Amino acid sequence: MTAYANPKYRKELGLVSSGQLVVRGGALNSGFYFVKRPGAITPDSLMSAYFTPEMMQKYDQELHTENYVTPDFPPVFVMTANHDFLHDEGVRFDQFLLDHHLAHRFASFGTESDPREHVFQLNQRDAVAAKANQQQGEFFRSLFVEK
Repeated sequence: MTAYANPKYRKELGLVSSGQLVVRGGALNSGFYFVKRPGAITPDSLMSAYFTPEMMQKYDQELHTENYVTPDFPPVFVMTANHDFLHDEGVRFDQFLLDHHLAHRFASFGTESDPREHVFQLNQRDAVAAKANQQQGEFFRSLFVEK
């Protein structure tokens, strides 16, 4: 989403835009944000498999994605769950979007008596997952205004 909205960041990533793609919004489900935040990745964390020390060094500036977010960042639906190991990441990103006055919707699903885990929304037999997916669908439908 950031690369779409920021040509400078897109160029730094080596991406090319044809100018034909129009993004009205996006979904960020159980996401990992602020990768370079101190303590975000520890050697024993699950994320260390994706973000090795070599990659963290090689892409040091590019992994500070938050530094490239502009007012053109498309509206996003940020979803997490109360027992998602990345729950706090979603909360942190929600606050970032609020602080920068960027259009978004934040939702966290599950309760202590009926918890939900990472990517719970994939279970289509789960009523809470169905509710989450319905809310996400409503968010996307809201981006299409008839003219």
